[in-house]
Amino acid sequence: MNNQPKMTHSLFVIFFVFGAIIPAFNAHIGDFDEVWRRRAEEAMKFTLQTYESEPANITLAFNQKTRDSVKELSAVVSKNETRRELGTKKYEGPCTVTNPIDKCWRCDPNWADNRKKLVECSMGFGYKTTGGRDGKYYVVSDSSDDYTTPKPGTLRHAVIQKEPLWIIFDRNMKIKLHQELIMQGDKTIDGRGATVHITGGASIMIQYTKNVIIHGLHIHDIVEGNGGMVRDAVDHIGFRTKSDGDGISIFGSSNIWIDHMSMENCYDGIIDAVEGSTGITISNGHYTDHNEVMLFGASDSSSIDQKMQITLAFNHFGKRLVQRMPRCRWGYIHVVNNDYTHWNMYAIGGSKNPTIISQGNRFIAPPDIFKKQITKREYSPESVWMQWTWRSEGDLYMNGAYFVQAGDPDWSKKHQNLYDGIAAAPADQVTWMTRDLVRGLDPYTTIRTIDSWKKYASLVRLVHGLQAWQKPRPIAWPCRTKAKTPPFKKYFPQEQQGPDRAAGAAVAADNSTRRHLAKKYKGPCMATNLIDKCWRCDPHWADHRQKYADCAMGFGSKAIGGKGGRVYVVTDNSDKDVENPTPGTLRHAVIQKEPLWIIFERHMHIKLKRELLMQSHKTIDGRGFNIHIEKGAGLKMQSVNNIIITNLHVHNIGITPGGMIRDSVDHVGIRSEDEGDGISLFAATDVWIDHVSMSRATDGLIDAVQGSTGITISNCHFTDHDKAMLFGANDNHVEDKKMQITLAYNHFGKRLDQRMPRVRFGFFHIVNNDYTHWMRYAIGGNSGATIISQGNRFIAQASLLIKEVTHREKAEESEWKNWTWLSIDDDMQNGAFFRTSGDQDALSKLKNLNLIPAEPSYKVGILTKFAGSLSCTAGRPC
Repeated sequence: MNNQPKMTHSLFVIFFVFGAIIPAFNAHIGDFDEVWRRRAEEAMKFTLQTYESEPANITLAFNQKTRDSVKELSAVVSKNETRRELGTKKYEGPCTVTNPIDKCWRCDPNWADNRKKLVECSMGFGYKTTGGRDGKYYVVSDSSDDYTTPKPGTLRHAVIQKEPLWIIFDRNMKIKLHQELIMQGDKTIDGRGATVHITGGASIMIQYTKNVIIHGLHIHDIVEGNGGMVRDAVDHIGFRTKSDGDGISIFGSSNIWIDHMSMENCYDGIIDAVEGSTGITISNGHYTDHNEVMLFGASDSSSIDQKMQITLAFNHFGKRLVQRMPRCRWGYIHVVNNDYTHWNMYAIGGSKNPTIISQGNRFIAPPDIFKKQITKREYSPESVWMQWTWRSEGDLYMNGAYFVQAGDPDWSKKHQNLYDGIAAAPADQVTWMTRDLVRGLDPYTTIRTIDSWKKYASLVRLVHGLQAWQKPRPIAWPCRTKAKTPPFKKYFPQEQQGPDRAAGAAVAADNSTRRHLAKKYKGPCMATNLIDKCWRCDPHWADHRQKYADCAMGFGSKAIGGKGGRVYVVTDNSDKDVENPTPGTLRHAVIQKEPLWIIFERHMHIKLKRELLMQSHKTIDGRGFNIHIEKGAGLKMQSVNNIIITNLHVHNIGITPGGMIRDSVDHVGIRSEDEGDGISLFAATDVWIDHVSMSRATDGLIDAVQGSTGITISNCHFTDHDKAMLFGANDNHVEDKKMQITLAYNHFGKRLDQRMPRVRFGFFHIVNNDYTHWMRYAIGGNSGATIISQGNRFIAQASLLIKEVTHREKAEESEWKNWTWLSIDDDMQNGAFFRTSGDQDALSKLKNLNLIPAEPSYKVGILTKFAGSLSCTAGRPC
């Protein structure tokens, strides 16, 4: 009782303040008359009613529903998980969907007769939204738009009615709104069953109202409205100023659910929610081609947005997006199980102390090394924003993405009664929880009618991936087991051991603890593959550096680099002058026309101002020191031959501008902007890249194009990148038919996404590599490339959706089934599978090719143990 007067007083203050600020923030209402004033006051009441005093309860409920939904799918999927059934192109089993909102309605074959059941499916902060459930159906039959006297049968005529309405469409439509579409409350715009585009005109405005559902529309190419007299109700027309050009604008409104929308290219924001809007869920949307995507809270002075509560769930933030996904002020924002595959500035930003709980999202950073951060704070020093609650829990970071957290690190522990701190589903399932959002795919087609076996296979993987996530079990990886069994015993089961295995086991048995296989191995020299055996156990390797050229194997076996030339010692790590390089610098060394064996006098970090253009007959030999090529341009081998690069760290490579660059002692020329590859081969031959550690380049880690051939890439370690390797840049470059490349003893490690490699034309021997991570596929290609995969280990990720090793592009099965893609004695772990094609006896028919003999795949962990740049000391085995 004592609190009641205080509450009444507080409400009075809020209404008084709100009434005072209405004229200043009137959202294009040219004449803020009594009708709009009354609407604003009612909207404020609904905002206060909708506001959840314990918002974490909603996040908890949301997460629990999601987990329960995916668990239930396992009962269906487990009955249909044989490989034969997964290979059926038209799956005839039970309908399956991949997130709990869709699960609620999409598998009902009679959904069109039970449209209003959709209301029961809302989740998150918009869970109270009922839209037009309690009203009749209104069928839009006319795509025209008269904004002063709307015609019956048009969308505008429907949304201005005061009664609840469930609005549907009688056919596919493209609607150009000549002024912003101002909606009354208690409406559902339901585009299911037709393809409905709002395009080429003004936007949808939800202002000072409540209970709106918008579902299944395409909204794109939205422009500013000119303003003027616009009807906003059957009994009211008023003057509007020029509109902003948002796709959907929510102003002072509550209980809003926006679901299954495809949106792009709007003049201002795609979705904005401001001035106390709350109780909002935005789900299953696909957003592309836009700069400032979502704005939640328009002004630092609009403290009413403290009541803002918004859920973003199962959305895909896709190609050519720049920023604001969302940008928040005040409020409580739950960002859960979204797929962030593109941004060009940042993904999630804000000011004025918003609470942001990010759970189970996938963030794939752009290649640019300066744009890896997901988060951005504005208008506040670190001493202030470090007090804001921005938590990331169970998110998946790829390609170097990172989330700068703030606030209480024990926030979840302190809210266990409200919020369990476990993401709704594991982040590696996000691709498939958001899989039916792609523009052009009918989001209501059940799996019964989808013409691709992969879609059902994906669901099987989703369910099992979730089970593995709930009770994680480590991969049976011998180098990590705690068993006292000698490590080689783990690699070489007794029934498989032969003379070679026994020899290896004899060494390992004397050094049986796991630490002897670590990078700083202190036992007897144990070079583990044919290339390393050639030189690494020689304690005098530093005195016989050029012997290294005799160790090349595979298609790059003819590469001798600077053998026979003098030794050039790099003493200066600068790159100040790209037109007249300073003697002693790496750039000065590589532009010399004579053969050179280039070494370093000390550890160095070299930032290249422009791409490093190399002359032929060069070896860059980093053995003995830690040499980092970083935070600048990469290495370029263009129309040259006989190059060896060994023992470097190449990482954080960016795009650098063009200009005048010296490429030889007697030539300087103008170059265009480079692409940001770590190492680029352009019409280069006889190249060997060995023991290089690479991560994070703007474009590819290693690209080989325009007829480059005679290449071996061996003993390298690759991490933290999207598109790792591209061999053949264009389907029209038929000169790449001569391309021959060997990949041997490499480790494709953490946070890699795809292209390991991606190939066109040519012949590729992929032998004894360790593929422990990929998020889309490992090996892909087109244009009739020949791929021989031998003795590799492929460990698929926990996600059931990304088990396939291979990926064909730009070709129908009738074409690619004739390409020779062979998998011979590969080790497929954790459900990985390689889709072979072409002549399965092709290898036996190949003669006179310089192929590295494949070791058994169970040795791969040992063969690649020392992949990457080595720590070598003169006078000792390396």
